[in-house]
Amino acid sequence: MPSLLYTAELALNEEDIQPFLDWYAYRHAPDLYPIGFQSCACYRATIGDMTFFDIYEIPAWEIFMKPAYGLMAERDVYAADILSKRLNKAHTLYEHEQLHPASPERALPLDADWISILRFNASAERDALETVIHQEAARLANAGAKLIRFARRTKDHPTYTTHRPHFMLLAEWPQKPPSEAELFKPVEQQLSGRISDLTPFLGYRVYPWPDRPI
Repeated sequence: MPSLLYTAELALNEEDIQPFLDWYAYRHAPDLYPIGFQSCACYRATIGDMTFFDIYEIPAWEIFMKPAYGLMAERDVYAADILSKRLNKAHTLYEHEQLHPASPERALPLDADWISILRFNASAERDALETVIHQEAARLANAGAKLIRFARRTKDHPTYTTHRPHFMLLAEWPQKPPSEAELFKPVEQQLSGRISDLTPFLGYRVYPWPDRPI
């Protein structure tokens, strides 16, 4: 069964950033792998309306209903204080398909020093939307993106809420995307009048440590 993408975003004041990063690296992420999370990563925003964008790959929605998930929360005595500092948050689940590299023998795990994300709602016909998204994936790949996925929101987290749009185009980059990559405008231009709620994000990896130090 294909995995799902689970994103957890949060906004923090500057003085609360380092305590969050320490908790994430030394407590939270190590708790997630044993209960079945397939990958865990945290990105610091350079463009976006939140401070951090955490992204996970999970085997299925049902992981949230397993006793081990609830027990993890009960055992983490640090989380409540850390997360009480959030100024804003969003938790969103997506089904996704890998557009580049095309037709891989197996889906590749998320593993990039930088990610760019464009989330949006669209009223375009499905065929028209898919044409634009595939064209944009090819353009981003030519600009240097190493892996590109297109995602659609699916069943929400059983506890946490989201206000994010329905679609997400996610590109992974080995380094900061070049300025000429034009990360967010082309989709809006091609779907003019049929796209809304554009929510961009660009960020660099802070957990695990990047392959190339920022």
